[in-house]
Amino acid sequence: MKKYSFRILYVAIYLLSNSLHVFAQTENENAEKTTCGGTERWSVKVLTDSNAAAVHYTPITTTISALCALTTPSAGTSTPRFIGLEYTTYRVVCNVIAKRNETDNDYHLELTNGTDTMVGEIPDPVCSQAALSTHVSEYIACRNFVNTNIGTGTVLSVSIPPVVVTGVAFVDIPHGVSGAAPNNLELHPILDIHFAGGTGIQNLPEPLLSVTVSPNPFINKIGIKAVLKKENFSNCYFQLYDVYANKVVDIPLSQIDKREINTTIDIPELHKGIYIFRIMNNGELIYDGKLECKK
Repeated sequence: MKKYSFRILYVAIYLLSNSLHVFAQTENENAEKTTCGGTERWSVKVLTDSNAAAVHYTPITTTISALCALTTPSAGTSTPRFIGLEYTTYRVVCNVIAKRNETDNDYHLELTNGTDTMVGEIPDPVCSQAALSTHVSEYIACRNFVNTNIGTGTVLSVSIPPVVVTGVAFVDIPHGVSGAAPNNLELHPILDIHFAGGTGIQNLPEPLLSVTVSPNPFINKIGIKAVLKKENFSNCYFQLYDVYANKVVDIPLSQIDKREINTTIDIPELHKGIYIFRIMNNGELIYDGKLECKK
């Protein structure tokens, strides 16, 4: 009797989990799934692996030279998080010399101390798995720092003051990426990036982009203000993604001119909860943020 009771319980749990999965995927019939992201050790890269909660997030201050000198193990395509090294968060002062938009939608930054280089990467917050990370807010803030101070596309010659970069250590598989450390160690993901404290305010670059989206929380209307330093607004859209990386809103934005957006949009009926918004300019991401729907 106990044997059959266990089987009945197992079947009930299986059916319930499947029902919840189907509900999550079909909650909005028009939702477009965003399935970008990498494959090799992807959950480790975006802190959604089973050991991510055990990572020590209080950073150790170090240097790029010291990180490049560490002995690292060899990683395979599905190697779990390495004990010790990949449970450690580091903070370095460095310069960013290049920024690339990767095919997996990560922002790839080349970091240097003037002699040594290493890679730091910031995941796309609406890619599958990354969208479920507890560090989504940090990804958004870091990418917006890059968007507003370096640029929204690939920038092969970055010229900004020194920055402080904080990220979790990650051993990548050697694949000839630009700026890679000799030991293939990266800061991936980057959890914080800001200008170094020794840089005077008067020496900071003028932001390339400023964005205000309100109110937050919202009910059915959202005001959007965006100003670009250079005149290149064209074919702009406002998008909303749910926590499962489903695109549930995609609305065109009217522009005052090629430098400024100042408009209010009506949002269709949505379920109460947290959403990630995205402003697109001519097919290119320029800004992300988090909004709460309180319907």
